[in-house]
Amino acid sequence: MSSEILLRRSIQRLLYEEIIRGRKLDKYSTVLRRHVINAIKDEEIRSHFSQTGKAQFKLQDVPELDDIEYLRDVIVNLEDSGNPNRVAAHASYEFDLDASPKQRTTSDLIVTIRVDKNFEDRVLGIVHEELSDSVRHELEHSSQDTEELMDCQRQVPDANIWDTLGKARSYYLCPAEKKAHIVGFMKRAKQKKKMVVDVLDNELLAIYQMGLDNGHDEKEIDLLMADIRSEYREYLKTRYPKAEMN
Repeated sequence: MSSEILLRRSIQRLLYEEIIRGRKLDKYSTVLRRHVINAIKDEEIRSHFSQTGKAQFKLQDVPELDDIEYLRDVIVNLEDSGNPNRVAAHASYEFDLDASPKQRTTSDLIVTIRVDKNFEDRVLGIVHEELSDSVRHELEHSSQDTEELMDCQRQVPDANIWDTLGKARSYYLCPAEKKAHIVGFMKRAKQKKKMVVDVLDNELLAIYQMGLDNGHDEKEIDLLMADIRSEYREYLKTRYPKAEMN
């Protein structure tokens, strides 16, 4: 059997494993978001948050976490936004740098939600929508090899992504982030019943605006956006070959 056929079969096997794993993580991201929403609706938590303007707690009784090898706990931070109309929610995957497989099992998913301390239930829909992309994105990171995660970490070791266009390019185009962004976009597209390429383009517009807000040259950002869009669409076609493209 030729080396070319072996390579093709190896790629197909990896893609199949990625699809199966992705379906599980899609399901788990939905379940985890439901747990988060139910937790912040709890009267005891709402009362404490209303009085203090902050709350932190760990989700309890989430059996699905046992199926995610490199994820131990989901920790939720509630923060007062100071405005009934100001709502934001995001997640982050925290792991030890250069972690061993054993150390990776103690990694946590941190969910941060900023709402008014006397929030009304109507804002929970916004929180749910914001977390659809973010939680799925971070769960993808939980499934990635440490070396793949560390490759991005070495290129962009801090949160100041837009210090230079070079750092922004390294961040958005490193394999771990490209994969996580695409699965997050797909999750949001399914929830909003939109074409994933439309979600992708909307997100790229937001990234473009961040570049402008950080004082970078418009023409240089245009070039960066073209490269990101090209690579993301290519990975999108590979990861989700049945996705409708335009």
